[in-house]
Amino acid sequence: LGAFFVRASALPDKDVHMAEYKARNHSWPPRPEEYKPSTPGWRKLMERRFRQVEAISESDPGKYEGWSSTVHAALICPNFTEHGWAVTRAPEHVVDMLTRSLRSGLDSGSLPEEHPFTVGLHS
Repeated sequence: LGAFFVRASALPDKDVHMAEYKARNHSWPPRPEEYKPSTPGWRKLMERRFRQVEAISESDPGKYEGWSSTVHAALICPNFTEHGWAVTRAPEHVVDMLTRSLRSGLDSGSLPEEHPFTVGLHS
């Protein structure tokens, strides 16, 4: 699953979001078995991230994004390797090709611009 970005104006009202969270029978804080994977190390890391998001000011629209991405990483999206999202070595010729392509794109000065968009939220 890829990352996505949403303008703050497109986000649901916090009270509406929390009502839906409770209607789906979720609880807070998450139960240990809800973490994916449900291991002590992963829970410790994600609980730290939850505390960091909690410390963000309520007036900061980034707080919603913080909750959304942390809940996704901790409870929804499973890790697909023994060590989480493990990093592996690619063959050197592949790394060289990707590096050349990246540098060429950056040097060209004609990078595409990102534009804001609205995401429809469905129940």
